[in-house]
Amino acid sequence: MTTNDTLITEVEGHILGGDRDEQHRLTSTIGTSDTSLTFDFALNGIQQGAYVCLDLEVMYVWQTDATSRNATVQRAMLGSTAAAHT
Repeated sequence: MTTNDTLITEVEGHILGGDRDEQHRLTSTIGTSDTSLTFDFALNGIQQGAYVCLDLEVMYVWQTDATSRNATVQRAMLGSTAAAHT
């Protein structure tokens, strides 16, 4: 028996065609006003001009430092709201 969940997953697979968003992990918790993010792994796709989404908040990346795995961001972009993240 096909469920709605199964149908949604199948359609999503066809639409995205195997495309995956990059996933990452913050090194530590950030507050609502922090503009510096440090990540656990190499930045790769996190680069100047990119958007980073954490939960429902969207952030614009102004600059990065690959050595320290740090990104300077502008918070609450595209109508989202700044929030604390872990």
